[in-house]
Amino acid sequence: MSLTANYIAWGNNPDTEKVIAAVLHPVLISTGSALTLYWADSAGKWDDGANFFEPVITGGPSIENSTQILTHGVSRPTFGALRLGLASGSTVDLQNLVTADSLVGGDYAWHGQPITIYSGGPALAWADWAVLLDGYMGHPSPTSLPFYGKDEAVFKIKVPPNVYVGM
Repeated sequence: MSLTANYIAWGNNPDTEKVIAAVLHPVLISTGSALTLYWADSAGKWDDGANFFEPVITGGPSIENSTQILTHGVSRPTFGALRLGLASGSTVDLQNLVTADSLVGGDYAWHGQPITIYSGGPALAWADWAVLLDGYMGHPSPTSLPFYGKDEAVFKIKVPPNVYVGM
């Protein structure tokens, strides 16, 4: 994670409003089309007014960097979860077309779809927001959305053993 000088100065002020935001891309299984969702722990147009973030996140993400898996170099797999407040029957997009029930009920593919989680606030330009995680999602429940970092994706790929056929 790279932090700008503006982010550091802003973050060191205890009186600033802090926001966790996420941009998610689940895929509608019936059509194969990707849906872009903008969620945050506080409603607002955080990305310089380009998109409205729905208040679906109920708390900061739990992020764990683990070295319990064999890695090479300095890679440390990243795992975690966002706490969600997906109430049955509620809509979770700006157009009020997508319900929480359809998201967690199997209409959408989540596994391996991209997610980016940000930290910032209203007094901070979007370009200065910190990227906490750029990774992939697991399948959500009404209260939690698991994710893993791009470095973890390498460990999820099943590589068949090398087979040598000699002459």
